[in-house]
Amino acid sequence: MFQKLFPAIPIALATVLTASSLRAQEPVVPPSLPGPAPITDPRPLSFRQIEWDFGAETSWQRWWALERERFLDLRRLARRGAGRTDGELIGGVWASRVEDTDAPTRAQKEYLIHPGIERLRDKVRDLDVQSEGLIALGRLSMFEELSVETMRDYLRAPSQDLAHSAVLGLGLLGDELAWSSLRSLMVDDANGRWLVANQAGVPTTTRAWAALATGIGVSQWGERAQEEAVAVLLQAAQAADSLPELQASALIALGMVPAREESTQFESLLGMLHDSGLNQSVRAMVPAALARSAQGVKDRMEVAREELLGQLTGSQAATVRQAAIRALALVPNQNMEADHLAVEALRKLSLQARTPEERHFAALALAEIAAQIQDVKEIEEIAAALVAQLGDGSPEHAAWAAIGLGVLGYEQPLWAGISQVRAERALLAALVDGKAEELRGAAAIALGLIGQQNAAPTLMQILQDGDHPSLRGHAAVALGLLGAQDAEEVLLKQLASSAHRPTLLEQTTIGLALLGSDELHSRLLDMLAPEEGVLPTLAEVTAASRGIALIGDARTAPFLLTAMDNESLTHKSRALAARALGYLADSDSTPWQLRMMPGLHHLAVPSSVLDWESGNGVLDRR
Repeated sequence: MFQKLFPAIPIALATVLTASSLRAQEPVVPPSLPGPAPITDPRPLSFRQIEWDFGAETSWQRWWALERERFLDLRRLARRGAGRTDGELIGGVWASRVEDTDAPTRAQKEYLIHPGIERLRDKVRDLDVQSEGLIALGRLSMFEELSVETMRDYLRAPSQDLAHSAVLGLGLLGDELAWSSLRSLMVDDANGRWLVANQAGVPTTTRAWAALATGIGVSQWGERAQEEAVAVLLQAAQAADSLPELQASALIALGMVPAREESTQFESLLGMLHDSGLNQSVRAMVPAALARSAQGVKDRMEVAREELLGQLTGSQAATVRQAAIRALALVPNQNMEADHLAVEALRKLSLQARTPEERHFAALALAEIAAQIQDVKEIEEIAAALVAQLGDGSPEHAAWAAIGLGVLGYEQPLWAGISQVRAERALLAALVDGKAEELRGAAAIALGLIGQQNAAPTLMQILQDGDHPSLRGHAAVALGLLGAQDAEEVLLKQLASSAHRPTLLEQTTIGLALLGSDELHSRLLDMLAPEEGVLPTLAEVTAASRGIALIGDARTAPFLLTAMDNESLTHKSRALAARALGYLADSDSTPWQLRMMPGLHHLAVPSSVLDWESGNGVLDRR
């Protein structure tokens, strides 16, 4: 592999091998050199528009694509020594800055990775390359002052997508130095207009991205900067002249600010929840932000729980009711009576509600609440209700009930005995006899999360049948969760045949990563930068780079650097190598997207947050 790149590899490897000896040295500050010519191309980014098949809009597959890392924890798998900070949020994830055992060291970042990314940016003036380079620099979180200046230069790029990459990079840096710029962009002051070179005003989408970037970076800032950020975000969310996209983004960002007892954020959000004059798409972002701002404060959690339950009745807009359901699991209450009231309300909604989304979210919320309570009888009753819903006339809702059982089995150690056996049997029946691919896929993932080894033969048969690419992908992930080592050979064959199916290739990669396949690294690297004369498809290099990002470690860095320097590869391939390298060298031990997602009504978010068609929303940059 990589014979054509061989001369470059020993140099990179030598750098890696000797990097440990550089740790004691003072950090190297790159010299200030005249920057390259500015990017004048106004077009949007191109390769992010590649089609990814994650089911219909209301499918459980959309939710799974956004939150699966909380269950798979692939970065922790790749970095065996990674630290993890358990918090109060579902999934227990807050990012922590650590030097992971198998992540690149600071010396490797300073002397190898950072120069490599900057070299690529200087040489290749392509929009996609520049975008991925900026985001990678943000993930590195090094030379903060210089990085802030670099990203500020791109805020006036004619391509809005490229400018937004720079805004996201400012948030990913996780340094207070970025706050001044983000604040000016958000409030649209004279400095913000100067930054974007538009005296008519900072575009609304850029202001929304600045709000989201503030949420991404704020947990790493000091207390004073956090207080200022809360004030500015609340102002943006509440201002009468703010457009809905900015208001919604500001509310999502507020949900990422670490909760503090002395903050007035909770009371302000409570007022917005009851503001009937507020745009409904904006109000749909309030429940998650309200619940998260109550985290760790008992009295507030009780109030938040009552308020969210109150939103489930009356004449509330559908999106607000749906959002309240999603947020309920963020405010568990160990009081058995209070828990029972919430469970009963959700159980009724999961059986009959005004919209299908309410039914789906209620089934999931039931499982997430059951995963956090201590009442074994209540847990078993919730499990029985979800099992009953597997026979629902709507395969889509039955699939949500199935994935709910998987969440319950994965997160609740008290669930066992005959109740769990019945659930596993029902899921196996859905996997074997189900007619709808939607339900069978959810059953496969659920059985993998629960760890039911009896599902392995059926999952293997699904792989070998060769039909239903989406189902084969879910089966691959499930086999990985089960640790089915005898599936490795079949999965490697599926990997090789999935070049034109990016979703299937990505899911197969996950399955092999969970199995600890020794061949996976080399296969993915060869897809990204194949032998002479072979041009990979865009789908292939996109999926391969995402796979490398999910499972790579410090050993992968030299090959990615070599691919970035290889002028025979397309600009997009080199950009994707930079993307993967940014993931490998990320200073956060857990993906930042997990700070945004818990309790979020993902079907109601603005396009600046998530855009399945263009692939250029903030959450699409996962």
